[in-house]
Amino acid sequence: MDNFKTAKLNDAGGDLTKRWFVYYSFRSPETEKFQRFQQWVPQKILTSSGRRASAHEIIVRINKQLRSGFNPFAHMERRYSTITAAMEFVLEVKRTICRKRSYHTYKNLGKSFLDWLKKNNRENMHIEDFNYYHAQEFMDYSKSVLGICNSTYNYRSMHMKTFFALLIKREWIMINPFEKILTWV
Repeated sequence: MDNFKTAKLNDAGGDLTKRWFVYYSFRSPETEKFQRFQQWVPQKILTSSGRRASAHEIIVRINKQLRSGFNPFAHMERRYSTITAAMEFVLEVKRTICRKRSYHTYKNLGKSFLDWLKKNNRENMHIEDFNYYHAQEFMDYSKSVLGICNSTYNYRSMHMKTFFALLIKREWIMINPFEKILTWV
């Protein structure tokens, strides 16, 4: 028996004045009952076909995650999360709140960071173990290996501070490891 029910669209009866959302259910490990989770379809999409297309993308992504073993209850235990899971969480939040172009920038930076973690065998490092020295090492890698210019270095530093500030606000971590990173003039 599956621990989840696949994602579906609630289109509010086709009414564009109401909020549309995608929902799925997952069996709670404590109560053994299904608990419902939802994700909003952007209201700024003004056509029914546009909202359905956006909802379809969300449904495909959620169902793929569920079938590959995603457990929303496990992801709620943030203190024991890996740095990779934390970065994927940040990118998912940014995807839902940013413009498409901004998200593209964040996604590329996140991919670069995740690639660096993998290259240095740190992708399974616990989030609370990631510190200033690791942050500085990533920024040094960006400058020396990737050869980014000073202004790009400063933007990377600023965006990484923003990513980790979100993790602080969501109580995944207590200290921002990128806070002490100096900028280049």
